[in-house]
Parts: sequence; C-alpha cells; structure tokens
Amino acid sequence: MVKKVEPNKYMMKIEEPLEELDINNMHQTSLQVSFENIIETMLDENTPLPTLYLYRLSDISDIDLDLLQKNWQKIPLWRRRALMEDLQMFAKRDLLLSYEAIGRLALKDSDSKVRIGAIETLMANECECLDLIDTYLERMEKDEDISVRITAASALGQFVYLAEMEALKPEVKANLEDRLLKIANNGEDAELRRRALESLGYSSRDEVPPLIEAAYN
Repeated sequence: MVKKVEPNKYMMKIEEPLEELDINNMHQTSLQVSFENIIETMLDENTPLPTLYLYRLSDISDIDLDLLQKNWQKIPLWRRRALMEDLQMFAKRDLLLSYEAIGRLALKDSDSKVRIGAIETLMANECECLDLIDTYLERMEKDEDISVRITAASALGQFVYLAEMEALKPEVKANLEDRLLKIANNGEDAELRRRALESLGYSSRDEVPPLIEAAYN
C-alpha cells in the first residue's frame, strides 16, 4: 500500500518567497509546460503542484479549458479548494494574470467552498464582465449554501458602482438594485442582508439611506 502524504503537503510548493520570484521569467517559462502534465499533476494527490503551473493556468486556451473541464470533478476536493485560494493570491499580486476562465468553471463546482473561491477569484481578478451580474444574482438568491449566497451578494457591489457610473443599461441597473433591495429587506439570514446592503451602498436609490440608518440603530 502506498503511504499518502498529508494534505497540507499536496498544496502549492513554492521554493522561493513570492516577492523574490522573477515574474516575467515565470510567465515565459510557464508557456513551455504541457497542459496535459498539469492535469496529471492535479489528479495525482501525492504530487505537489509547482508554482510554475499557476502561471500556466492564466489565460488558458479554449482547448485547455475543455480538458480541464472534463477532469475538474476528478481532481481531489482538497486540491480544488487549495487551487482557488492560490489563484486568488496570485491574481492579487500580479495584475497580468487572469484566472477568469477557471473562476467561471469553478462557479459550477459541487462543493460550496470551491464556489466561494470561484467568486473570490473573479473578484481578485477584478472581472467586470456584465454577464456575471445574472450569475451572482442567481447564486445570491438560490445557492443551497448560505456562505455562497453571502459571497455573491458582496460581489455584486462592483456592479452597483458601475451602474452609478452609467455603465449599465437602466433596466439592468433597476433589476440589480431591486433584487439586492429585496434581500436587504427580507433575506432570511442577517449576514446576507448586511452584505446586500453593503453592495447597495454605492446606489443613489431613495430606499437605501433609510436602510443604512436602520442598520446602524
């Protein structure tokens, strides 16, 4: 019987402190990595995921995304969770990295913590694609896990801000604010109501100031 390594040893293996890594060199070198090798490593729970692979996961092609999607649920759960945490960290420290494709894929994961990580990864990447509005609204209203719903409510704040900057169509703005207001007023969870109200903080709707005042009293 093969002895399994403890899960914390499976996670990303960084031989150097993040601030000392040569980012430009990592970008270039990662392109030489076969995506098939990355998939094999992800599926093998006894093999750590090298730092270089995280760079290769940025801006992946449709072909690579299709391969990842076919194998996604086969990847050990602890690794899918750890991967989303790692991608968030890298997205925040290197603005050239984009993990939008993986974030969108992970939004459909069967595990709630992975779905939370997906939303947070998209937020770390500052992804403002307008189709995410409906995705986040659906997660806020219907996800089976309350923590996912709370995270989605927070993620909608950036779109309320865009609406105030007149970057959204009036009907999209109205729908977004109406549904956030419904949760802020009638959500069954206190934290969910609070996050929805925080996202509405950017809104100029007349209903918002009284709700904020009531929340402080």
